[in-house]
Amino acid sequence: MGKQLMAKCRTRQEENEEIGKEASEGKMQELSMKLALQKSLNAELKSQFEGR
Repeated sequence: MGKQLMAKCRTRQEENEEIGKEASEGKMQELSMKLALQKSLNAELKSQFEGR
């Protein structure tokens, strides 16, 4: 019984690590997209300002 519980604990720990990794990657992708959008907006504003 104890060995089965330890095996379940290991499995759950591995699953939790994988979920954490996926969540982190998703957050990084979201932040990267937001950063790219901000860079694009900054470039557009800069070109409009320089065009005056």
